[in-house]
Amino acid sequence: MTPKNSPADKSHSPATDNKSVTIEQVIHFTHVIGKLKNIQRTGWTRYSSIKSSESVAEHVFRLAVLALCIPLPSEVSRIKLVQMALVHDLGEAIIGDVVTNRGAQELPNLHHKQLEEEQALKSILNEVGQAPYTALFTEFVQRNSTEARFLKQLDKMEMAVQALEYEQKYGADLTEFFDSFEHVAHDTFFQNLAKKLKAMRPRLQQV
Repeated sequence: MTPKNSPADKSHSPATDNKSVTIEQVIHFTHVIGKLKNIQRTGWTRYSSIKSSESVAEHVFRLAVLALCIPLPSEVSRIKLVQMALVHDLGEAIIGDVVTNRGAQELPNLHHKQLEEEQALKSILNEVGQAPYTALFTEFVQRNSTEARFLKQLDKMEMAVQALEYEQKYGADLTEFFDSFEHVAHDTFFQNLAKKLKAMRPRLQQV
């Protein structure tokens, strides 16, 4: 992987500034996206040993910072990657966080959840005249661009790191989350990360 070290990147902006957006709309938009701070990531709530699990907003924040800062292949647009990271779970402010896979297995509700989330995202973004950013979500779930495929791996990597942190803190067995990351880790960079994280798991170190 050839690192892209310069913060300068070709702009990718599917939407434009909408001068007709009112102050009331901005306030309402702020309230809606703020709901992500109080929506727990559902996958963790199924484990009673995890006493305090992260919110969707916390996941999105760390993912977006990773997209902003880590080395990238030369063919990946950093700006587009960060934008995609910021919107990829935004629809959950309306529909909540619905689990669609366990380990390497996709659940039957995946397609329905994606359609609902796309409509919710469009509704949220339309409040401030930025509905075209919905295309980034569609691109992400369909994995039909270099950025979408990279972000899918990065998304699962962030989740696996969170699983490692919970295993270290609570002693839970969160194998399914490491399996989920390993299943989508196609690039050598992510395959190496998956192996490293697996080796760091407390349960494996005790064997």
